[in-house]
Amino acid sequence: MHFLFRFSSRTTTRLCLFTATCVILGACVPKRGDSHTTTLLYAFWGSVEQQRIERQVIEAFERENPGIRIVTLPIGARYSDKLQAMFVGNVAPDVMAVGLPNYWDWSSKGLLERLDDLLPPERVDNLMPAVRRAFEKQGHFYAVPVHAGGHVMFLNLKALREAGIDPDSLTSWDAILAAAPKLAVRGGGTGRSTQYAFMVPQALSVVWSFGGKLFDNPFAPRAVTIKSPETLEALRFLRSLYSSRYSVPYDVLGDQGGYTLFRDGKIAIYFNGRWVTPELVGIKDFEWDVRPIPKAGGGAVTHLFGSALGIWSGSRNKEAAKKFVDFYTSGRGVEILVAGGRYTPVFRDMAYGKEFLSLRPPASMKFFSYSMEAGQAEYPLFASGSLQVTEIIRSRMEQLISQPEVSEERVLEGLYEDLVHWLDRRKRSEGVPHPTKTKE
Repeated sequence: MHFLFRFSSRTTTRLCLFTATCVILGACVPKRGDSHTTTLLYAFWGSVEQQRIERQVIEAFERENPGIRIVTLPIGARYSDKLQAMFVGNVAPDVMAVGLPNYWDWSSKGLLERLDDLLPPERVDNLMPAVRRAFEKQGHFYAVPVHAGGHVMFLNLKALREAGIDPDSLTSWDAILAAAPKLAVRGGGTGRSTQYAFMVPQALSVVWSFGGKLFDNPFAPRAVTIKSPETLEALRFLRSLYSSRYSVPYDVLGDQGGYTLFRDGKIAIYFNGRWVTPELVGIKDFEWDVRPIPKAGGGAVTHLFGSALGIWSGSRNKEAAKKFVDFYTSGRGVEILVAGGRYTPVFRDMAYGKEFLSLRPPASMKFFSYSMEAGQAEYPLFASGSLQVTEIIRSRMEQLISQPEVSEERVLEGLYEDLVHWLDRRKRSEGVPHPTKTKE
């Protein structure tokens, strides 16, 4: 199967380098089957601990399917770049972990096999609403969701008790800011143990919290809507958080890492997802729990993250690959993954099932599941180009932090123009004329 791509010269050079790497990798992969065994190549990202969990699922599958062998291809940094190079080189893995940003790009290019037969209507209806919204593409699925959820607030319960703060009272940004002086030793706070009250949350979560929207339609964007009073208010709030004497300085966070600071008792309020849980387990005299990220005006909102298992459309072993994906995403496979501490199940019966909610820590496991309910999670773009949009936002948020002399209005104007240019390029590439700017 051949695919048509359009790349810049810079991207072409980079992909050529990765293609050379993939050729070497391909030479090391065992032959994909003989007269008795079908061999599938399975690519995923993750740490050594993640590889151990993956191996448990694979061993369980191979016991039930002795005629299918799974060869793993764990990839660390630049996972999506390396997979893209393997697609171009026609040496892609049969089965692969597919992150939400890649899902829309790869499915739009015809690189992922349609897997509607693995998601019958009753199973689709069982998906958590935010997950179904993220992965259902015009009524079809090109990968089966495995794990999803958003950032939550991780709370150091010892620090909160010392400060006389009820975790359930932290339901608004005002409440968090009011609690900060009691939680941070640095900056003159009265906290007894934590140096900092909080880590600044992810920028987009704050933008959404204040009501900012990137596009008129995240599935088929026709106009950039980021330039609004709500987004400007969010940027001002973000800058105030970064400059607060109670927050972790940006350079300290970069040097030491958020979960390390939280695990070592230096931060009272930390923002991340369930996948960081294994890093916090087994620490003596360290008690923590989670709560939703507050939304300005009430409620909660977060940035949705998700992954699925997909099959390369060029695979010669699609039926065997479907058996593996079906097992991996079934209750048997998910049970192993969830027990590893990093995954939140995406089907309602499992997300709110006793087996998941009874896992510890934390005590409030339900908030990981709650982040997948309708209206609780957002995502920049449910269409091709989401990685580019995310990079545009990251760059402008970096400017907001590192260039205090640049006003929030100028940062927002730059972000708006960057997104307009991106959308114009997208329009030209698709040959679909449509407006890109909202009326002033």
